[in-house]
Amino acid sequence: MKSAEFKVPADHTNTGELVLDGGTFTPDKITLGAFEMPDSLVDQMGGETAIPLKDEDLAEDLEDRAKVHQNRFFFGKDPTAPAIGDQKVSYEIVKPGLSSIVAAQLGSTFGDNPTKAGDPISMLESGVVSAEVMFQNAASANTLITWLLRFVGFLFMTFGFMAIMRPLSVLGSIIGMGTGLVSVVLAGVISLLVIAMTWIAVRPVLAIALIVLAVGGFIWMRKMAAAKPAQA
Repeated sequence: MKSAEFKVPADHTNTGELVLDGGTFTPDKITLGAFEMPDSLVDQMGGETAIPLKDEDLAEDLEDRAKVHQNRFFFGKDPTAPAIGDQKVSYEIVKPGLSSIVAAQLGSTFGDNPTKAGDPISMLESGVVSAEVMFQNAASANTLITWLLRFVGFLFMTFGFMAIMRPLSVLGSIIGMGTGLVSVVLAGVISLLVIAMTWIAVRPVLAIALIVLAVGGFIWMRKMAAAKPAQA
């Protein structure tokens, strides 16, 4: 990263220019058997491995400026004690190998495969992987992303309630519980209700369980709020 892109660039200025900007270099034509791979599938390729580097790989005009250290070109005085302005350059490659794809055949290439839900897909995994396993892996990844987004939404909702309730002193005994706890419970209740509404048609039992849990959380909060004056 360039020092000008630091969050606090002041007093963190690197000297000189980058020897080489980072980048990805893709061949003009990549094939899978007799078919040419589109960019949408090429971008999904992984399994990068480091390219071994030797002193002989240095260009003549760089031999006095760089040396090979730990499989990288090191530009600086001492690779064991790097200083500000020193640079390391390394290379990785995706070697030719077996890949499995789920896509629609379009002549000599591939395109997005239409689905019943209306969302076209094209997937690639390294190695020999069955279509069933690829769909299972995609479903698991989507489930993980969905729950992460739900958790992020829950956190934003919690912080929002905390910001709203902090200056309010008219809530009486509820404030006695602490705005943090109340915010967590309210955000949890609303999150569970929203999730339940999206699942009510396809997973009614789970949706009903979430609704019961949300109602139970709200009732518990009310009881805790009512118990505060009695304890006082």
